[in-house]
Amino acid sequence: DHVDSAQICPDSKRIRLVSTRTNIGKNHGYTLGGKTYLYPEEALYFLEIGKLEILLDRISLSVERGRSLLLKADHTPNDSFDGSACVVSEYTVYKYLAKQGYRPRRPNYVF
Repeated sequence: DHVDSAQICPDSKRIRLVSTRTNIGKNHGYTLGGKTYLYPEEALYFLEIGKLEILLDRISLSVERGRSLLLKADHTPNDSFDGSACVVSEYTVYKYLAKQGYRPRRPNYVF
């Protein structure tokens, strides 16, 4: 099986795709400064199905650790979108649609 590799950037908390052996980078995420980044829900989904390894400080994340870093319980009134986490309910919908063969996409945000 082919597994892609991503790294959580410590400064921005964005998930940068660093090694691609599949089409994840072509079909998911966004490009910023010539580099491909995944949204948290995409990265967690691919981690859960074994298609992505996510590194933090050169240590591979378990699915449980990935969930704790990439999901948050709920929106707070002063949320500003930084792309570093998604709400559990949103991830649940993303995962369901992805399993059905859809490719859910976020609207384009300006970072």
